[in-house]
Amino acid sequence: MVRDLVFKYQGQDYALRPTFELLQKLEQVKPLMSMLASARDGASLTDVAAYLAVMLEATGKKVDRLEVLQSLSAPDSSSVDHVLMEILRAAMPNLFEKSAGKAEPQPAAKKKPATKRKAG
Repeated sequence: MVRDLVFKYQGQDYALRPTFELLQKLEQVKPLMSMLASARDGASLTDVAAYLAVMLEATGKKVDRLEVLQSLSAPDSSSVDHVLMEILRAAMPNLFEKSAGKAEPQPAAKKKPATKRKAG
């Protein structure tokens, strides 16, 4: 099930259907796996601002990336963590719990042990 990216910018709520093309545009800013890896230590504000600008442009809004960067600390815009988690959830939904409604990574699935066959 595809879930919309939901975020707020300058007091306005946005919902954006993630598409492969949108995720490719985000990857051109910074690979999603690199962003995921850097999120543990604190993602780059300029990378998150560039991601947010791509998302806003996908809604048809014309934006200035410096203004987007400056808005990340504004109380009427989504937080850096929220924007980043929404993007990662859109790209890799299986890493996130579907029923909780919160963007929290889930542990990797455990492999079942191999069963031994008896010789015939």
